[in-house]
Amino acid sequence: MNKKKKMAEILFENIKDKIEHGELTGTLPSEREMARKFSVGRETLRAALAKLEKKKIVASAEATRSREILKRRRMQGKPSVADASAGTVIFLSPIPLTEVPQYNFQELFYFQELLAAQDYSLVVLYCPAAKKSNPARALKKLVAEHPLAKFWILFRASKATQLWFAKNKLPVLVRGSAFPQAELPYLDKDWQATVHHAASRLYRNGHRKIGLFVSTDPLRGNALMENAFLNFDLSGFRPLVAHVPQESKEFSKRADAFFKKNPSATAVILTQARDVISFFFWAATRKKRTTIPGTLSVICITWETYLKNFSPFVDSYREDRAFSARKMMRMMREILDGRNVRARTIIPQFFPGGSVRNIQDV
Repeated sequence: MNKKKKMAEILFENIKDKIEHGELTGTLPSEREMARKFSVGRETLRAALAKLEKKKIVASAEATRSREILKRRRMQGKPSVADASAGTVIFLSPIPLTEVPQYNFQELFYFQELLAAQDYSLVVLYCPAAKKSNPARALKKLVAEHPLAKFWILFRASKATQLWFAKNKLPVLVRGSAFPQAELPYLDKDWQATVHHAASRLYRNGHRKIGLFVSTDPLRGNALMENAFLNFDLSGFRPLVAHVPQESKEFSKRADAFFKKNPSATAVILTQARDVISFFFWAATRKKRTTIPGTLSVICITWETYLKNFSPFVDSYREDRAFSARKMMRMMREILDGRNVRARTIIPQFFPGGSVRNIQDV
């Protein structure tokens, strides 16, 4: 199943859940309003609406001027015993669903299937305030709007957001690295071990001046990567760091500035798959001839399926998304059972490509 179909399936479950819990009644909002509300494109929205029509949850748009909701809400008043046995799990993201990385999206789809088997429903909420330094008001309102939420998963949440959930003692799991002050349970890639392995591979191939291109997003995982890289202690190793934003134009400017300051750097470690696109574009349009791996060696510590189309194939690290979804499910159940759950990390598998050159004999 491709990403658009997965997005439509998750959106279908979101709308269905809102109908069953009485958050949507009478008729559905316009397509424009729903696309804006759920941060999805019209094609994805229409695929979800088509399934709602097929399941006889809403009427066809051709039959009525607006889509009428056909099925009544599941609960009136207090939840029944059957409803209390499961509930809603909320995945809270500060970025729109359409911008969630492919590998996280695949995990979310597997997680949704595991939840459904236990009679839980998954709701994905887009909350820009979750990445800000003063999210309390927005979060308080959000929690009040979802009284049936049994569990919260924080994705790319700011330090302030994590601290707010910790203070309010809500059942929560951070999908990423939690800030130490929040002391929340979290599941994340072992960024320190991954960066250490990537630096070691480049070092064994003769590289000594290596750049780490790390995102400017103030996430705990980024800080862990940078710290591990700077503390990689081997003879002659010179760690160099560039903080790069998501925008490709700004990325090129930062790359130009980095290599102007460090012209003898021979390799880079990219921390986001999207940066591979920006880096290859920068290399191809640079005035000074730059080839990979001829001039510069590259390793990316994350993976997206589109990277398989790059030549040379980029050395990278991948996680088993079905495995991480199962791990997330186990942690959720342990937390709901009242157990003391802390950090758990995942070691990704390394896939060699052709983007690293051995320069020891050069």
